[in-house]
Amino acid sequence: MSSISRRKFGSRVIGAAGIALAGSRFAASRPPTAKARPAAPEQPTEDARPSSTSPATQGSITDVPGIRVGHFTDARRPTGCTAILFDGETSAGVDYDGSAPGSYLGVLLQPVSPIETIHGMLLTGGGPMGLAAVPGAVRYLEERGTGFDWGVRNVRVPIVVGAVIDDLALGDGRIRPDGDAAYKACQAASSGPV
Repeated sequence: MSSISRRKFGSRVIGAAGIALAGSRFAASRPPTAKARPAAPEQPTEDARPSSTSPATQGSITDVPGIRVGHFTDARRPTGCTAILFDGETSAGVDYDGSAPGSYLGVLLQPVSPIETIHGMLLTGGGPMGLAAVPGAVRYLEERGTGFDWGVRNVRVPIVVGAVIDDLALGDGRIRPDGDAAYKACQAASSGPV
């Protein structure tokens, strides 16, 4: 990989990563599609009120019921991780766009995988070594009894898929998210606007 593509890699991954959530209970909550009618032009009125949803919160992933998002930022350098947790199991897919993608259990998102649903995702900095943070999210979910029944008494197996960006050139590259950082991101997860 050339030094130019390595510098651009981090910014491209964020813009190019396509993650599609298709949980059946989320799809069931959508209203049926009606034939589109041309919208009547809005007429200004004296008692016009601002929308209850500000432009900053429209389109947030947490607008979907059952999705919580939390962040952890390492104050020692510009890096961190974001946990996306699902209430229940959720179907997901991924689109690898660009060179050298870094993922943890990303192979489970292929259509031929026997695992059809996941319990969370972790997006992390730290280059390839940052993927070591994902087990922190797994630990958080396992402690709360989230995951598949694996047939072992008192054991649940949460499936958490991870993706990483290469931000090692920003600040001290030896400082990177770890399991504790991911755990803290999960603790911070809420359904508030992202």
